[in-house]
Amino acid sequence: MNTPTRNEFLQRRMAGIGGSDVAAILGLSPYKTGLQLWMEKTGRGTAEPDGDALERMHWGVVLEDVVARHYSEVRGVKIQRINQQLVHPQCAIALANIDRAVLEEGKRARWDDKAGRVVGARNVLEVKTAHALAQNGADWGEAGTDEVPQHYWTQCQWYMGITGLPFADLAVLFGGQKFVTYTIPFERDLFDDMLAEADRWW
Repeated sequence: MNTPTRNEFLQRRMAGIGGSDVAAILGLSPYKTGLQLWMEKTGRGTAEPDGDALERMHWGVVLEDVVARHYSEVRGVKIQRINQQLVHPQCAIALANIDRAVLEEGKRARWDDKAGRVVGARNVLEVKTAHALAQNGADWGEAGTDEVPQHYWTQCQWYMGITGLPFADLAVLFGGQKFVTYTIPFERDLFDDMLAEADRWW
């Protein structure tokens, strides 16, 4: 399967609600409001990130593969990209582009149209980079817990609901030198509420 270009990826995201959009709809995003998201989705304008934000985004992309590979080595698991936009089988506006899938032993991950879920994987892996001092904030809990910022937590719930996977690991590199993994279990009732809210918003 061909990997989509950046422009193709962005165009596809306009067709629905992705994991990074959900927090804005729920009023939990530190980066944009529901109105700003609506303006983006309807082509009425986008807020251009400033220089600092662009640099953070750049290094987040550069370090994603490094952090993902380190997670794989530390956990002794195999991981895989799924170069496909995933669509919820009952709600076509619910989209997911996950960072990685953590594979079941001896298997490859793929989207199964008949099952309406990702098969061959045991969980979602999302990768983040954060400021060195961020870990000391109230939003981040102990390693292994699900105590992470709300916009990351909702993003992981969204991806689990669409992929059909039971939990997500959030691998975070703080300050370029402190690696921590958080584990977030899927909450079906909450995802159903999120899905209904996203559908109403759309």
